Amino acid sequence: SGYISGNCTNISRLQANRAGFVSAYAMENGGEDIAELFSYYVTYTPQEWNAVIQRAGTNGAALINQKLRMVKDYMQSSWGIDIDDLRDAILRRGNSISTLDLEHLN
Repeated sequence: SGYISGNCTNISRLQANRAGFVSAYAMENGGEDIAELFSYYVTYTPQEWNAVIQRAGTNGAALINQKLRMVKDYMQSSWGIDIDDLRDAILRRGNSISTLDLEHLN
């Protein structure tokens, strides 16, 4: 499984990616693995996500993509959410944060 509970601070991003994880913290346990994968995917641009996949190499990328497929299928079948559409909305809205009037919220 590759989980190393309590020891993720000694793992580099490259090592984690090559082992099939999006971050060293994702190596803590299965729950953190899926949470990190989901949060990275929906907040990273396609170019940033592709960089993770490229860093992961053939084996790591296959594992990350397998988990991503599982998350996509689950979100679609259980919640009716296309996480690619969700990512588009998050990135679009994130780009407009600097233009929001946070002084007058009414």
